Amino acid sequence: MKTIDLAELKTKFLQDCKILDVRAPLEFAQGALPNSVNLPILDDAERALVGTCYKNSGQEKAIELGHRLVSGENKQQKIKAWKNFIQENPHAVMTCFRGGLRSKISQQFLAEAGIEIPRIQHGYKDVRQFFTDELNSYADSCQLRLLTGNTGSGKTKILREAARFYPAVDLENLAQHRGSAFGAMKNPQPAQATFENQLCYEIIKLQNVLEQRPIQKPILFEDESRLIGRLYLPEKFFDKLRASTVIKMKVPLEARIENIFEDYICPEAAIFQKYIDAINRIAKKLGGVRSQELLADLKYSQTQFSELGLLESNRVWIEKLLVWYYDPMYTYSLTNRNPNVEFEGSDRETIDYLKKQS
Repeated sequence: MKTIDLAELKTKFLQDCKILDVRAPLEFAQGALPNSVNLPILDDAERALVGTCYKNSGQEKAIELGHRLVSGENKQQKIKAWKNFIQENPHAVMTCFRGGLRSKISQQFLAEAGIEIPRIQHGYKDVRQFFTDELNSYADSCQLRLLTGNTGSGKTKILREAARFYPAVDLENLAQHRGSAFGAMKNPQPAQATFENQLCYEIIKLQNVLEQRPIQKPILFEDESRLIGRLYLPEKFFDKLRASTVIKMKVPLEARIENIFEDYICPEAAIFQKYIDAINRIAKKLGGVRSQELLADLKYSQTQFSELGLLESNRVWIEKLLVWYYDPMYTYSLTNRNPNVEFEGSDRETIDYLKKQS
């Protein structure tokens, strides 16, 4: 039965190959590969039983137990799900954790049903290490560009617009978080390993495109703290970001207030408690008087919405939060870093500059 090594897998990644991951759901939740779907051969409880049997009675007994657990209707349902996936994704590959028993047995079950699928040699564990090594190598050898600017400058919008003509990676989208105490998105954040795997995958794809060009351009990233929600940027990669040349957006306070209002304020009652909780999380840094004033403003906005359906008063606490908290923090960070600023301008001037660099 066919296996593929990391070199072949890298080529398949560049082709957006789908991956059939037969690990247990708990393993998949702790770290997954890009374009992978979890259709486990053993669920969490079954895996625990087989693991205990392996420890107590050895591999042979564990395999026997696994075959008893995956038999009859249970086995047929799993094979049917795998066949459907492979029919929809005929170039897919299979993996388990180490490319060992589970993927071999799954591969054998499918072969008996007349379906061939290659499995990844050494499994998820080796691919995870491959992504880690590739990301470190990229940080060591490549140049990056960093888009910076005060909170509310609209950096993410400009980054996404620039991505249509300039190589760029949206870290906040990968992390499913906007990077501040107020930045939680509707979708939950991925596991740390999944985030790092996807980050490296995006870089590999862009690097492959850039290698075809006569002159390579540094990939553009948004200026982020090391923590994006509960996720963190790998140390070597983050250090490279912080040492990179920056493109600095200069956007007036009034426009930044409107950007925050548009991005964060929506006609849902739940947002007020969410932002009250966020203010409480940063209360020590804000100071008692200011945090209490912001909480009072937020509660007034909550009342305005619940009684009158109005949202305009939210601009008051947004302005105070920018001026009292985010602007001083940004100025302090940028002053300490003292980066090389290659360009400084408005949002539209930034786009024009990047077009000239593309």
